[in-house]
Amino acid sequence: MINKVRKILLLVALGVVFSSVYYFYAHFRHSSLQIKLRKTDQGVNVVIENFKVVHEEKGRPDWELTAESAQVNQQKKETQMKNVSVKLDLNNDRKYWISAESGVLRNDTQDFDLEGNVRFVTQSEPFLKKFKNLKNQPSEKADSPSLAE
Repeated sequence: MINKVRKILLLVALGVVFSSVYYFYAHFRHSSLQIKLRKTDQGVNVVIENFKVVHEEKGRPDWELTAESAQVNQQKKETQMKNVSVKLDLNNDRKYWISAESGVLRNDTQDFDLEGNVRFVTQSEPFLKKFKNLKNQPSEKADSPSLAE
């Protein structure tokens, strides 16, 4: 009797394991990168979909580059990107966002060129604080003693 119960429990446990593996496999979305390779005479050209690079300094993100697609050209030593977005986090906790329709990254010099509808966005709070401080300060001409005195 006990052996029959053990066999039934083993079958139930195996059924649960197999059904959960099947569910996971059937509903799992593959998150692999979509990479296309083209072999040329000078080397291999690579096309990457949903390109993202994060640069960290001392464990803190310094900047983040994302693009809809990136094409690495080994012959020209450059990476051409579409729908580029760059997020900059500076040391004083100011954040800047730069976006453009396309961009070119020179692989050897790490120079970056943006083209087409380039936008630069920053947080307004630090700017407004600085502006209010300048507005509330008395002018230097009113405080300085005149030469006639």
